[in-house]
Amino acid sequence: MPVKTSHGFAETLGRVIGSTVGFFVSGDHSALRWVKRAVSACLVLFMVNYLGRAMAEVVVTLMVLAFVIWAIARNGSSSESTDSEIYEPSEETDDSPLASNDPYAQNDLNHPLLRESDFNWRDKE
Repeated sequence: MPVKTSHGFAETLGRVIGSTVGFFVSGDHSALRWVKRAVSACLVLFMVNYLGRAMAEVVVTLMVLAFVIWAIARNGSSSESTDSEIYEPSEETDDSPLASNDPYAQNDLNHPLLRESDFNWRDKE
């Protein structure tokens, strides 16, 4: 007498997937079949998009963490600071006429390149 065994997980999963695919592929009306196929294609594209975005977020997060760990390890390796790492502003001033980007600075008010009339060249025509 044969012994009846319970269905395994793989057999149950295969039956569910097979019946779902059969539902979307077969049918009496061709228009309804194509609507079901379009809906299933949209669902698959949505899932692929969502999973792709999630995997990209994981990859970028891991890259940022790796960079942070690398930067901490590289910066923390030398306990003594050298003179090249210390920023000291220079005392020198640039006396060139275009050194400042501020057009309202007092030393640039009479500069020929910064006259307001030169910026309104369309009004001159």
